Amino acid sequence: MSDELDNIPIVEGVSFDPMPYRGFKISIEKVWVDTNAINWYNGPVNDNGQPTYNATSTETMHKVIIETYPLPKLDEKGEKTEDLVSFGTNEDGSPKPYRLTHRFNLTKKDGVWSISKAPSAKCWAFMRKMGAEKLSDLKNKIVILDIKADREDDTKHWLRINI
Repeated sequence: MSDELDNIPIVEGVSFDPMPYRGFKISIEKVWVDTNAINWYNGPVNDNGQPTYNATSTETMHKVIIETYPLPKLDEKGEKTEDLVSFGTNEDGSPKPYRLTHRFNLTKKDGVWSISKAPSAKCWAFMRKMGAEKLSDLKNKIVILDIKADREDDTKHWLRINI
């Protein structure tokens, strides 16, 4: 058993600079609902009346997930190339293309998972911004990418869909 463990190779991490992608436009390829997403915010209610983070949660909820087309590599001028950014490999050994995703919470009202129109609801606001009347209208809509600084390490930045 220890021979199997000791034979697992150790590899270098993939380096990716997200900065050139700030403001990059890319289309949404897929929209779906994850019906088994963990609800991490079902802890005790805080002073603002909001549930707090619960690291041991096993409660599930529904979330809308949007996913972009694979991200193309950019050349030195910032122009997209035919190559794709990839991280890792698929089961068949082919490169795994990098896609950006964003998750929106659905709300359960009267036993039905729904898109909330509450002022704090991000899914409905995003749909309005994109001119979508229903979730399927989001497919092939163009989104703009942005950079978010890491909370703990100011030298790291993360590529995100600008919501």
